[in-house]
Amino acid sequence: MPITAIDHIVIPVTDLDKSIDFYSKVLGFSLESENDEKTFATLRAGNQLVKLETPQRQTDLLAKEPAPGSVDICFQSTDTPAQTIAHLKSLGVPLVTGPVEKHGVHGAMTSVYIRDLDGSLIEISYYA
Repeated sequence: MPITAIDHIVIPVTDLDKSIDFYSKVLGFSLESENDEKTFATLRAGNQLVKLETPQRQTDLLAKEPAPGSVDICFQSTDTPAQTIAHLKSLGVPLVTGPVEKHGVHGAMTSVYIRDLDGSLIEISYYA
């Protein structure tokens, strides 16, 4: 069974509306859908989906102990680290660190790190 890609990830969040706003404005994700109870939303990031889920969501298909702030994920960007940092600063989003040289799926990359509203670590990488 060869795995070829990640289709989507689920990020536990505390406040769905504020998190949709953060991921849309800061990272440029587009809202695909959200449920009527405001406990779940699907965002698009390039060819992937990012699903946001609050602790109030009622479904059997949850992680055993989903916790807002527990995700550590890396997203690829076509913006240079300098452009990314300028964008983040214009929105008042504090940097955790960066730019730093890292190694990713395509080799050498440069990354900038931020945290989302719940404290999950978001790495934004750039391949030259």
